[in-house]
Amino acid sequence: MFPKPNRLTKSREIREVLRKGGGVKRSTLLLKAGAPVSPPKFAVVVGRKVSKRSTVRNKIRRRIREALRRELGTTKRGSYVVLALPGSANLGFQDICNALRQALQQIRNSHD
Repeated sequence: MFPKPNRLTKSREIREVLRKGGGVKRSTLLLKAGAPVSPPKFAVVVGRKVSKRSTVRNKIRRRIREALRRELGTTKRGSYVVLALPGSANLGFQDICNALRQALQQIRNSHD
């Protein structure tokens, strides 16, 4: 489970990050970064285009959350939304970790 202070829960905030935030796209993930808030807050969105089966979508969501939890210590303050793209159902956990790490690193470099 993701720590409560690091969750982006309000749909209004998620829509704002998706609309106004800058993004980094990987082959199967899209990371959008919004306004700087402390501590960093995350939301994970896995739509039906990824898979029609809810069990597959939830599995992807859990993997992404765990990968984000591992990156919390190195993440700059901000609000982030991770969108799983079609094809992410075929990824293993290590592939998700690598894609998120690269996307977060690219966002860190662009904000410096």
